[in-house]
Amino acid sequence: MSTFKGEITDLSFKGFGVTKDPDGMSVFVQGGWPGDVGRFRITERKKRYSFAVIEELFTPSPTRVEADCKYHGYNEMSCGGCPWMMIDYPEQIRAKEQIVESQLSRHNLMNDDLDLRAMITSKSLTGYRNRVKVRTDGKDLGFYSHGSKTFVPVDDCIVLNQSLRNKLKELKPTLSKFKSSLEKVDTVALEIDDSTPIEAVNPKRSNSFRQANPGQNERMKTWLQGCFSGDGQSKKDVLELFSGSGNLTKVLVEKKFQKILCFDDDKRAISNLNRSFAGKAQGYVANLFSSLKGVEDYSEALNSNILLVDPPRAGYALLSMLVSKMPNLEKIIYISCDISTFCRDVSKIQQGGWKIRVVQPIDMFPQTPHIEVMAVIER
Repeated sequence: MSTFKGEITDLSFKGFGVTKDPDGMSVFVQGGWPGDVGRFRITERKKRYSFAVIEELFTPSPTRVEADCKYHGYNEMSCGGCPWMMIDYPEQIRAKEQIVESQLSRHNLMNDDLDLRAMITSKSLTGYRNRVKVRTDGKDLGFYSHGSKTFVPVDDCIVLNQSLRNKLKELKPTLSKFKSSLEKVDTVALEIDDSTPIEAVNPKRSNSFRQANPGQNERMKTWLQGCFSGDGQSKKDVLELFSGSGNLTKVLVEKKFQKILCFDDDKRAISNLNRSFAGKAQGYVANLFSSLKGVEDYSEALNSNILLVDPPRAGYALLSMLVSKMPNLEKIIYISCDISTFCRDVSKIQQGGWKIRVVQPIDMFPQTPHIEVMAVIER
């Protein structure tokens, strides 16, 4: 497709560089960064915008650095897992903070009382991940190239912790055992974390959700602890949605709330939660996306004073409906791994008299455009 010369002037909230083609149409450039001047090749055209890749850089942005990984890049032979690895970390943080503020403003969520805090940065820029979904063709391990089904074999991944890197090396000589799963497909996915025994790895194994950056997970829990100051917790009830195995439930238990009711659709996770917090928190299995029925079946849940919600990237579209059925609700704590769905959900409850008091961004995934936010919302 056609190429053109231009300058990257902005970033989209998904982390693409933004420029204009000769006709004035917006173009989203994979791997582009504000300050880049170069030649860009259109890869896909839409009615109102296009996507492109960098054909040649004439003047790179001054914030660019040399990527530490040999698999970093934007062609079909690069894994695409760390698209911001070529940018200085302080600049990554500045960009993420700007995206958060821009998205809040765009959805009319900024207010005079809002405490929009600086990003909690990650102390580790590589070696931080404790879990990974890797693919195999029965011979190699690897990933799909960004936005494609092109399999890219890799020998190592530097964002994984050392235990996981070692597991990948141990796993590679055993990959032929997965060939029976490859009769109708080219590759299969393998979910591995740093506690998974090598002999237990197989395409049918699905691990319960776990925060991938343990250092940042501890900082998240420290922030959550600070949301509950004073001695009033012993008379308050908490409803926690998307609790998983109880990562954040532990904070609630330590704060000694009167009642803690937890819901998730993962039976194994809820079983683990009930085993860990027997008598201190109670977990229930429910499909939280299909309807409110799973929560409404327990009327005491709707009488809770505090709602803690930590959904996947799809957000929680039923939030406003749930909040309208909770007459005693005083505070919502929303932890989000997608700024756009967070803004969508909070915009709806803001119309019902709720207001964001605190937004705390946290960088769970350095070297990527991924943004997480933690928010306190009150009437």
